[in-house]
Amino acid sequence: MKTKISFSFPIILALLIQTSTWLPFSLPQSANFDLPPLSIRMGISWPGRDKTELPNEWVWATIVYSLRPRQSTDTNGIYVSPNGDDDNPGTFEQPFKTIKKAASIVNAGDIVYVRSGSYVEKVDLYRSGTEAARIRFSAYPGEIPVIDGQGIMGENWGVLLDLTGDYIEVSGFEVKNSAGMCVRLAGKHNRASQIVAHHCDENGILITGDFGIVEDSEVWWAASSHAYGSGSSWASGISAARSPRGAIIRRNYVHDNWGEGLSTFEATETIIEDNTIRDSWSANLYVSDATHVLVQNNTVYTTEDSEVQTGTRVGIMLGDEKCLPCSSDITIINNHVYKTERNFYWWQGVSDGMVNTTITGNVFEESINVAGVQINSGNHVNSVFENNTIIQTNGLPPLLNYGNVPGENTIVAVQAPAIPPSSDVCQTNCSQWWEYYKSFCFLQCLRNFIRTIL
Repeated sequence: MKTKISFSFPIILALLIQTSTWLPFSLPQSANFDLPPLSIRMGISWPGRDKTELPNEWVWATIVYSLRPRQSTDTNGIYVSPNGDDDNPGTFEQPFKTIKKAASIVNAGDIVYVRSGSYVEKVDLYRSGTEAARIRFSAYPGEIPVIDGQGIMGENWGVLLDLTGDYIEVSGFEVKNSAGMCVRLAGKHNRASQIVAHHCDENGILITGDFGIVEDSEVWWAASSHAYGSGSSWASGISAARSPRGAIIRRNYVHDNWGEGLSTFEATETIIEDNTIRDSWSANLYVSDATHVLVQNNTVYTTEDSEVQTGTRVGIMLGDEKCLPCSSDITIINNHVYKTERNFYWWQGVSDGMVNTTITGNVFEESINVAGVQINSGNHVNSVFENNTIIQTNGLPPLLNYGNVPGENTIVAVQAPAIPPSSDVCQTNCSQWWEYYKSFCFLQCLRNFIRTIL
């Protein structure tokens, strides 16, 4: 049984015109080879005339055309390749050689496709798009371009890939070996997605501009200038900091970093959600000097086989270093934190206490040092710690609520002795308290010992 497919003349004509520009062989009337016969028949219908069946070669041409490889989803894009030349026009056939060349000519609405390979350059995306016509820099489909600072570019907190214009999107890049930061979103309304940033001496990805978004990315071995605890200061894997408004950090995998894993400070209206953060030297997730922050649905933990085995390694930590501004209106909900050194920790810093802070619906499981949750003393205002689940079966106290923040929680624990209300909890019997409050009691026990010998 033969199948008949009918096409109108304009469709067949368009197919033939397109076919003539790409087929690897021509189809003259006197072709010197025979194409296999097909059981499919196609015909042209003319107004007022009988249907005309197309030759076998035309049918083959139509089939091959429909299966042809697509070079790009956008034939009008700008192209960059390590094998290109910056004197080229930047087409698919004649691409530019450097990303910064493409960055110098883009206009609102343009898309730049960057081919696979290594680009040893610092890139400043300084031209701006608009809300309706963003500028996009994208990895060519199926390929991974690499921006490599070779450990010498980006020094003194410089940046390898810097989005200083507005309404810019970058996606699909690997950025590595920066002597400063790997990626920064300094302009407004910028977006970085599917970025892999690693071996960055300072921040992996930093948002400083308003309404920046970092999503679906991986950052590791950032803050490497602080590796193994060297130096007295450190950066973060991903951070929204230094006065951004409305930043969103979501669905990222942040791990094995030598400072904070993910942070926001000196910022407002930051949303941190659906991230996985593990094995950070300092706090895995840190909120400081920030207002109107939402932290939700994140998973935070440490592992035994990570290279990062020193530092404080706190799960989620809140506190103010400068009060610029003093933190307020912080919501921490539906996060799962386990096997960190204090799964949740509010430290006083320079602020008086938590203000309008809600910590609810979280699971804090099996802290490996100090306590499951520790909230230090302070003048906490309109703040609650409630409806959380704290699981602590290794003998450490599940909850040290020195600040008396109100709230009922579910606690599953092998209980430690009830801690006395006095601040000198170790003074009467160091041996009793040592097993449960190692870090808290160490200095006080040492002080008591010195008193006995003086």
